[in-house]
Amino acid sequence: MRFLCVGGSAAGIYFAIVHTLTIWVKLPVMLSISVGYICSVVFHFLVNRRYTFGQKGNWSVTELLRYMTVAVLNYVLTVVVVSLLTQNTTIGLNLVVACAILTTTSFGFLASRYWIFRSSRSCHE
Repeated sequence: MRFLCVGGSAAGIYFAIVHTLTIWVKLPVMLSISVGYICSVVFHFLVNRRYTFGQKGNWSVTELLRYMTVAVLNYVLTVVVVSLLTQNTTIGLNLVVACAILTTTSFGFLASRYWIFRSSRSCHE
């Protein structure tokens, strides 16, 4: 449940940034999703690390590398989903972004639980 709350907050940040940069600042969609993605990923890591998975103290290099790997993979998934949907459908930008978020949330949760933060999970079980 905590992962979903943090993810929902990160999604809100992502939507707000993408919307603002695309609609108000008039940046290209792909640049807007890139900036929004980076900001939401930083928030997501910091809050999930502490709040969801109970990590305290300094980050380990392994933890950071794993998270960065998943972030890059999720970024690629985001670009693929957004590209496919914007080029092949007429659905609106918000729905396109929502589809990308649903895709990356599933992958991100599984990777976080079983790979990135697995050492802290074993301390709580």
